[in-house]
Amino acid sequence: AWVGHNALHVVENGTGSFEEKMRRTVDVVCRSLGVPGPRSQPRWWIVRNVDEVALAALEPAEWKLEHVFLRTSDGSESRVTKKSSVGGGPATYHHRVRGKMVGDEHSTSERTLSLREYKALLKTRDPGRLKIKKTRRAFLWRDEYYMLDTFHSPESASGTTTLFVEAPKGEFSFPPFLEAKVDVTTKHWFSSSAHDSYARTMMLAG
Repeated sequence: AWVGHNALHVVENGTGSFEEKMRRTVDVVCRSLGVPGPRSQPRWWIVRNVDEVALAALEPAEWKLEHVFLRTSDGSESRVTKKSSVGGGPATYHHRVRGKMVGDEHSTSERTLSLREYKALLKTRDPGRLKIKKTRRAFLWRDEYYMLDTFHSPESASGTTTLFVEAPKGEFSFPPFLEAKVDVTTKHWFSSSAHDSYARTMMLAG
């Protein structure tokens, strides 16, 4: 029932010492609050040949995302997001700011917006950055929580599908109903733009 929630995290509890389990929990709490803390390494792939029948059997949550990037003067990344359920229902709106480095991490804050606040922030849109539209499907597979994104715009990214898992455990099994085209997690061009989701999208499209 919680699949698709903005702040859903799955903490692996089957392996490791008590201290390791606590570290995983602290990692999730810090990630949710947008503050520095111990971090597990997330994984990203570009994927292809999705077995839609097998994926549908997992009953993934599905919604449309539309990111608009805003002008900033301090080097931070600011964006507003419209989240719409594929099955209908009212949209929700969010504002995320990824700010300055704190240690080796970026501080992040996110809040839910009213429609009026969303429209007001759209007036500060950065004309140098294109709008990003994608469909996200979230699902659970072997106690891991995945997000599968298919991009629709900008045109250069259309058709690109990426897979994200927050913190895979040691004995990680790639979902067999997806074909991994490339693991981009350790690619320098990807990790070096970790603070800039717009840059990541443009690079994935290339």
